[in-house]
Amino acid sequence: MKIRFVSITAVLLFFSSCYQITSINTGRSFPDYEREFFVLNGLAETVSVLEPSYLRLHDDAFLTGSAPNHILYRNDLLYVTNSTDNSITIYNETTLEKSDEIYLGSNRNPWMVIEAEGTGCGYVPNFVAGTVSIIDFGSGDILDEISVGNGPEGGCYMNGYVFVANTNYDADTFTFGEGSVSIIDTADNSVIETVSMGVGSDPQSILAFPDKNEVHVILTGEYTEDDGAVVVLDGTTFTEKTRLAIGGSPVGTPGSIDRDNSLVYLCGTAGIMSYDYENLTVVHGSDDYILASGGDTYMDAAVDPVSGIILVADFSQSEIIVLDNTDYSEIETIQGSDGVQKFFLVAE
Repeated sequence: MKIRFVSITAVLLFFSSCYQITSINTGRSFPDYEREFFVLNGLAETVSVLEPSYLRLHDDAFLTGSAPNHILYRNDLLYVTNSTDNSITIYNETTLEKSDEIYLGSNRNPWMVIEAEGTGCGYVPNFVAGTVSIIDFGSGDILDEISVGNGPEGGCYMNGYVFVANTNYDADTFTFGEGSVSIIDTADNSVIETVSMGVGSDPQSILAFPDKNEVHVILTGEYTEDDGAVVVLDGTTFTEKTRLAIGGSPVGTPGSIDRDNSLVYLCGTAGIMSYDYENLTVVHGSDDYILASGGDTYMDAAVDPVSGIILVADFSQSEIIVLDNTDYSEIETIQGSDGVQKFFLVAE
């Protein structure tokens, strides 16, 4: 059995890639490391595996579906969300062989699978449909589909509730309306509250902090240098406790949380930022990037608490940038597969 750590950056891939690799061997041809990052390659539509202690990368370990956007690890299985295939493909983590597939129906554009711990169910925000599909992990059946807000993307589970970020994106005008967070009670799968984040807020990702009884909603904004904030919601009353202006149009993932140092790293339009989640203060904002992008597109930043590194997914250059997590100096840059997008740590 392995402990699941996931990192997920909210990136919309509506297109099918012309870069897909079709000549790889399906199955694990390298050791099943005690600790390994699964690297999602958006353009290649593959998953690579990185062993973090010695930075050994095994490119294109297996093929995904079309426009993969997220991996969930649960009970020795990997659940890959394929946005334009409208499906969840399931792989054996030990062998990396495909074992099953869940088709959600046409015009769904699923974003990720949120595991509601203790329920045996996964909640899948469907960007195009404006719904959340509920899947049974045991049978693979779709149990229900709930209407939420327009353009749902990221989310999280905490204390009996699933929190879903509604971007309210208008594809006709290329603008964002009033963003919100839908809160689903997993006891009866009803939407018990919808919390406004404001017009143009574009909430894409939500992080759970159960020890603080808080969820942090990352507002990407409308992609200007000054856009971007972190909204802290109380986990019981669902009211806004504070709002941090961080700029840089950020997104965040659970894997970007450094719990040893109480930091969250965020990927922005021009670099990597951070904030202190205990003191709720900005450490590195858009005026003080940890790593400026120089025009490249950073999609994810993942912390490895054992080796003391931060992995940065450079989508534009298809590279993995390795930083020291104390002084943020660059340790190495690893050439990856096409469109390095997200990291998901699995540790025994």
